[in-house]
Amino acid sequence: MTIIDPKNKNDFRYLSGELVKKTLAKEFFQVKFDDGSKFVGESDETNVFPVSQISLRSDKRLPVEDLLLLKHVNEPEINSSLQLRYESDDVYTYCGNTLVSINPYCLFEGEYSLKKKLEYKQHLKNSFFIMQKIPPHVYSMALSSVHEIIYDDTPASKLSICMSGESGSGKTEASLYCLDFIVFCYNEKPDLGSIESRVRSPHQIINGHGVLAAFGNAKTMHNDNSSRFSKYINLFIDGDAQTIKGYETKTYMLEKGRLCNSGPDERKFHFFYALDKALTAEQRQKYRFKQNFAQYEYLAETMAVPCTNDDLRCFEEVMRVFKVPVAHQLFGVTEAETDALLTILSIILLFGNISFVQQADKSTPRSPGSVPKLQDSPDLSDLCELLGTQKVELELEFCRRAIGKLSEGSFRDLNTADCAIRK
Repeated sequence: MTIIDPKNKNDFRYLSGELVKKTLAKEFFQVKFDDGSKFVGESDETNVFPVSQISLRSDKRLPVEDLLLLKHVNEPEINSSLQLRYESDDVYTYCGNTLVSINPYCLFEGEYSLKKKLEYKQHLKNSFFIMQKIPPHVYSMALSSVHEIIYDDTPASKLSICMSGESGSGKTEASLYCLDFIVFCYNEKPDLGSIESRVRSPHQIINGHGVLAAFGNAKTMHNDNSSRFSKYINLFIDGDAQTIKGYETKTYMLEKGRLCNSGPDERKFHFFYALDKALTAEQRQKYRFKQNFAQYEYLAETMAVPCTNDDLRCFEEVMRVFKVPVAHQLFGVTEAETDALLTILSIILLFGNISFVQQADKSTPRSPGSVPKLQDSPDLSDLCELLGTQKVELELEFCRRAIGKLSEGSFRDLNTADCAIRK
C-alpha cells in the first residue's frame, strides 16, 4: 500500500508499506513501512490520514508492463511501478495504447541495435498482432502503426503517432527511433525495385534531422539540446505496394525571439556556435564572419555559457547534408543555395551589430530637427556588401515607418530607440 506521509501531509509525499491491520468501524489502521518502521493511528488524530483515502495495492511489488494491469490505478501506484521499471533499466511502459517513456539520459547497449529491430519486426506479419503482447518499446509503437496500415484486416487510411512531454523528456530522440524503425520495415524488400528508389524519401527525413536540430535547437536551463520548435511529419505509404512514396515535414512555433534574447545560462541556436568552431579562414573572409564570435551583439553574452552539445559535430552534420552532390541527390540543394546559407547567417549576425545615431536634418532648413541614421562602421559596410545594397536603402527600411497605406507614400521618421526595436 501507499500512504501520504502523516508528518508531511502538505508535501504529498508517498510512503510505501504494508497494511498490517485495519478496522473500518473506527478507521483504525496499522502500517509497516518498507524501511521496517511502523505507524498506528486513527483518522481523528491530527497527524493521521483517513483510512478511506489510503491507496491499497496488490501484495506483490512487481512492476507491470501495462499500467492498466495495476490492481489499483492511482498516482502513487503508477509512479511506484514506473520507478521499479526504471531502476531495472526498463524505460518503456504501456498504458493501454499509449507508451510511457522515461528519459534515462544515456544509451543502453543493444536497445536500438539491428538485433532489437529484427526481434520486433518478426511480429509485423502476424495476423493476430496485439501490441501489448510484445515488450513495450518505441519500436512496438512504430510496429503497431505499420501493421495497422498494411497487414490489418481493415487497413487504416490515416494514422497518427503523437509524441508529447516536457522539455528534455526525449521526444526528439523517440521520434527518430520511431522513424528509423518504420524505414527499416521497408528497407529489406528486394522485390520492390532498387534500393535508391525505396529509401530516398525516408533517408531525407532522418538525414535532414541534423539540419532542423542545428537551426532549431538551443541550450535552455533544463536541457542542453532543447527543440525550440515543433514539427509535423507526414509519411505517404502505399499499403498495397508496401513502399514509402514520399514525405513532408512542417515546422511551426519556432522561438524566433531567442535570436535576439535568451535567458540566463542559455544559448542561441546551436549552429551559430558551430560556425565559430568550424569555419575556415577562407570561409570567414568570404562571408565576412568575425574571427571572434563574441564580438557579435547577438552572441556576446552566451559564448561563455557551458553546453554539452557537440558544436563541431553539429557543423559537420549540416555541411554533410548540404555537401554537393550528396545534397542535390537527397534534398535537391544546389551549390548556390549552399553558398547562400552561410551568407544569410553572416547577414543575420551583422544585423545585430548595426546601430543608429540622431543627426541634424538638413533637408528642411525652415524646421530644423534631427533624424535617425545608420552609424558608419566596418560591420555596416560588410552588411551592405553581402546584401548588395547601399546604406541609404537600409535607412529607408529601418529609420521610418509608413503612415496609412504604403501606396500613399506617407512616412514618419522614427527615433533611435524605435529603430533598434525595428532592427
